[in-house]
Order: sequence, then structure tokens, then C-alpha cells
Amino acid sequence: MVSLQHNGTFFGHDYDHFCCGIIIKQKWIITSAQCALARKVNEFHVRVGSSKYYENGAIYNIKNIAIHPNYNNIILDYDVALLELTKSIVFDKNTMPIDIPENNEIIQDKTNISIAGWGATQLLGKISDDLRESHVQKISNEACQLYYGNNSVTDRMFCIFTEGSGPCVGDSGSPATVLREKGKREEEVMGTYACE
Repeated sequence: MVSLQHNGTFFGHDYDHFCCGIIIKQKWIITSAQCALARKVNEFHVRVGSSKYYENGAIYNIKNIAIHPNYNNIILDYDVALLELTKSIVFDKNTMPIDIPENNEIIQDKTNISIAGWGATQLLGKISDDLRESHVQKISNEACQLYYGNNSVTDRMFCIFTEGSGPCVGDSGSPATVLREKGKREEEVMGTYACE
């Protein structure tokens, strides 16, 4: 998991976290399109290999941004972007690529999902200094559609629900991790969140 950070000084740190991303190859990060939309490669970078967004790990600059050509920034359909880095990430015990499902396997309703990020711990709150994890369950897209309405939930999306802690501002682009057979964890990119 990586922290996407503005270049410059914000909130007393040299860099400010605004979204998350996931390592898929040594030079490639996958994230939410809303995190990369209208940004230039020299405006932000990624920090890898640290549980704190503002220290340790390594910083990598971005060479190219590719936003899905069908991205819809109103309902956030096809909310995915790829970031190509200027150099390869050095893998170690804290920095590894994820396993992406190889087929179009559907996550079943009521599946337990682990989410993580540096997002705010409450609406209008400050970004968390430490990487945090929360456990949620997938709910049906039909139930989610009743909540959001206006046909805003497509078959390329899935919804999660939790009482208590959950995703918030700054968590976009985070992985949703599902434990598969033999302890293998597979991850999918998480897009938009709603805070309580």
C-alpha cells in the first residue's frame, strides 16, 4: 500500500497525504481515478514501505498518469487510474505488490473485507498519521442503490457496510482485501468513501 502525497508543505509535514494506492508491479501503482484527475506528474509522488505517511519508507516520483478512458466523475464509474513511476520500487518485507484476482470473480454479499488507509477518522477530521485497518462486509448493490439512488451503483462497483469505524476522506484508492483459499489475500481498488 502506498500514500499519494502532494509536493510541498501541508499540515506541518513536508508532504501531505491525499489518497492511497496499491503496488501492482515494480513501476506501477493502481489507485482511484478521482485521486489522479486533473493532476500533473510533478504535483505529487508516492511513499512506499511505511505505516506512517510522513516518514520512513521510500519516495518515488511519477512519470505518467493513465485514467480509465470511461471514467465518469459524476457517479464515479470506472474509477481507476494507473501511475507509472520514474524508477522501479525495491521490494522488501514492507513493500510488495498485491495479488489481483485473475478472473471476474464476484465478491459475494456478506463477505468479510479488510480495508486500510491513512484517511480521516471522522468527517472533517484530520488525516491519520498511522496506517489504520477496519473490517467491513459487502452488501448487495441493490441495497446500496436504495441508499444512493439515481442509478449511481453500476455492476463494476461493490458496496461495503460497517458500524463504527470505516473508510473516510483520504482513503480513496485503498485496497479492499478478501482472504481467499490457503491464506492468499486478493485485493481490489476501493474508490469513494462516505464518513459517518
